[in-house]
Amino acid sequence: MKINFLKQRLDEWIWWGIISFVAVLMFSIAIVQTIVGLLAVLWIVKIVVTPAYKFVRTPLDYPFIAFVIARIVSVMISVDPVASVPTLYKEIPFYLIYFIVTNNLSIEKKDKIQKLIRIMIVAGCIASIYGSAKVIFGFEERASSSTSGYSTLGMFLAVIISFTLWLGKSKELFPSRRLWSLSVLIMGGGLLLTLNRTHWGVVGVIFLIVGLLREKIALLVTLGFSGLAIIFISSISNRFYQMIHFLEYTSGRNVIWQGALMKITERPIFGFGPRTFEQIFPLR
Repeated sequence: MKINFLKQRLDEWIWWGIISFVAVLMFSIAIVQTIVGLLAVLWIVKIVVTPAYKFVRTPLDYPFIAFVIARIVSVMISVDPVASVPTLYKEIPFYLIYFIVTNNLSIEKKDKIQKLIRIMIVAGCIASIYGSAKVIFGFEERASSSTSGYSTLGMFLAVIISFTLWLGKSKELFPSRRLWSLSVLIMGGGLLLTLNRTHWGVVGVIFLIVGLLREKIALLVTLGFSGLAIIFISSISNRFYQMIHFLEYTSGRNVIWQGALMKITERPIFGFGPRTFEQIFPLR
């Protein structure tokens, strides 16, 4: 009886930890690190107190484990171990969250999945408003989150916008179509103000596909708002022009790819080690 009660409480704490992780992911790295650490401890305790604990497997486990192993090996054989070692405690521990989620959040529990999706959308809207406000009030030229730069915010918003678009007709998630439209509008505005061309392109393609298949009116409205932003906001207009003429405005990426091709045959499997770009890049 005591073991069952403890396991039930551990399940509840882990669930609230996962919710907290999703909620603060874009707002505080320090809090996220603390949450991952606590979740790892709770999961280990759950394994210890659960008789014949069964590890939940998914089709992605082996590819994910292979990636983590390759990452660790790349540190061990790095051309500059001192530079690469921080990866072991700054990056690798975060990968535990994958196994914590897959082992403690069943896809069959739709109510919990829906709750997490709602929290991610709310977090996306808040992060978008925060980043947009910094641009509107002149604190920054490009929208960014409270804990990272414009690229990370753009990636975060691109992912959330993508599944939000597809779920627009889900009554469980969006009782009101106005709520869905407002969410997409807020996050789309934040994404535009990151001025990140890559994420614009990705979301643009997804929007086109979802719009043609499910949301034709929303597609037309979005094209209209995007067109007005391009016309009247000079920073967005300039970035849109650069996106169209991307070969002329590569922001140095062509040099990075050229350097990568020069070095790729030297260590093609594990590379030169994390955080060693400064030491090995040939086209300074």
